[in-house]
Amino acid sequence: MAAIDLLVLDGAGPGALGLTLDSLDAANRIAPHVGAERLDWRVLSVGRSAQIRHGMAIPARPISEARARDVVVALGIGAAGPEEIERRLAQPDAREAAFWLRSAHRRGATLAAACTAVFLLGEAGALDGRRCTTTWWLSGLLAQRQPAARVDADALVLEDSGVWTAGAMTSQLDLMMALIERFGGAALAKETARRVLAPARASQAPYISARAIAPGDEQLAAFEAYVARHFKRGIVLEDAARALNVSSRTLQRRIRASTGLSPRRFVQKIRLGSALHLIEGTRLPLDSIAERVGLADAAVLHRLVVRHTGQSPGQFRARQR
Repeated sequence: MAAIDLLVLDGAGPGALGLTLDSLDAANRIAPHVGAERLDWRVLSVGRSAQIRHGMAIPARPISEARARDVVVALGIGAAGPEEIERRLAQPDAREAAFWLRSAHRRGATLAAACTAVFLLGEAGALDGRRCTTTWWLSGLLAQRQPAARVDADALVLEDSGVWTAGAMTSQLDLMMALIERFGGAALAKETARRVLAPARASQAPYISARAIAPGDEQLAAFEAYVARHFKRGIVLEDAARALNVSSRTLQRRIRASTGLSPRRFVQKIRLGSALHLIEGTRLPLDSIAERVGLADAAVLHRLVVRHTGQSPGQFRARQR
């Protein structure tokens, strides 16, 4: 039986907490019917309770009195943007939680987090050298703060050497399904997913806006506009840099530092976003869309969309109905 700690700080969102608790409750109700063991869980915080947003609170055991168990799931830190995250991570309770997580990780506990809680794992040093993900529009910030991590904005859930990370807030449900499968078995995870109607999602890529990865960065906005104007001609970094009056090396560094992506992958994000916009918003044939975004034909477009999203262009087009 896996023993799970839920680390909840003041300001955590009720949505992610609710998805976590409901997933564990559903799994434990189902476990006897599929021959699985129940999952033992408890709530931890810096104090004896955590103040959840919107005036709610949940009783907790202080981390100063608790040794981490098999799995620690950290909940979001109650910050939505870069400046808020910087301030929140500097607060005493977040610093204490990061220190406790560092110790838990060193003793062999599995760590897991989604959304902004991934930044807490970063402060604990748990992301160094590992593939990880977070809310897609904060992936650039995570890459800046954790240069030793390998941030993948596309991924919905990643596991690397005992550290699990997931994307935006509702991916907390995807994270919990993955953890239930790992520690409770495939049968338990399958039935729990059916019970809570967990959606089958493969990636954050369909939701990503290239510009929103680095909001407020005028140079990257200009680069995105340049790419969109030159889809058909092909994108050469040196030509783009010249048009933006910077060196290609400077532009390459700027893209990687602001987004956590290579220039090639950033261009792919722009191309994919434009293609999905046309697929969902128009009735243009796929060959015409492929031409508009600088791809050879519909088959190449199909492969691009499937590779990055796990869904076919037809599935996106079906949303028009």
